[in-house]
Amino acid sequence: MLPVNHGYLAVFQLAVRFGRKFRMFFCVFLALLHAGLSAAADDFSGARLSDAMQHMLAVISSYGMQDPDVLQAMGRVPRHEFVPEDNRSYSYRDTPLPIGYGQTISQPYIVAEMTRQLRLSPSSKVLEIGTGSGYQAAVLAELTPTVYSIEIIEPLQERASYTLVCVTVTATTAGPRPHLLTVSLSPVPPVKYRRHWLSSLPSAAEC
Repeated sequence: MLPVNHGYLAVFQLAVRFGRKFRMFFCVFLALLHAGLSAAADDFSGARLSDAMQHMLAVISSYGMQDPDVLQAMGRVPRHEFVPEDNRSYSYRDTPLPIGYGQTISQPYIVAEMTRQLRLSPSSKVLEIGTGSGYQAAVLAELTPTVYSIEIIEPLQERASYTLVCVTVTATTAGPRPHLLTVSLSPVPPVKYRRHWLSSLPSAAEC
């Protein structure tokens, strides 16, 4: 939402005074301005990404999270890449965010605490139920090379597959790629799990 100030009010008064064509121009102007502001807010790169990430880690640490391996793992995974564009400007706030299909990307502190509770080593094997955005799987993969993640909602699985390889692993981190497995529920009672298809992550060349 754009702030209402005297500048916008003056332009709006001109629009009312000079008729329909000026009003159309005014609406287009506001739309373009809002798009530009939104794009700037969503541009996490360079120093802005580093500052946002450090702020997130400081908030997590303020809750008593002091595990250096977990904090380093969280600091290597760009959370904004797992957040849909309409909420991307909020990526590094300590809050869950909607990712569609009634699901959310978890609050960063919760991701950190769940990761800490696992006490992973490089030889650990992890099975995650509910890939969602793929953010938790990406954090886990910073600590162990063997992460399997199951997602029942195919569009989320497909989006997570792309993000894990084409955005985070190939562009940002050197960590291993989690394995993703999609299952679906039979629509006919009684409800039964059935294996729908096994998806291998795309290669970097396919991004």
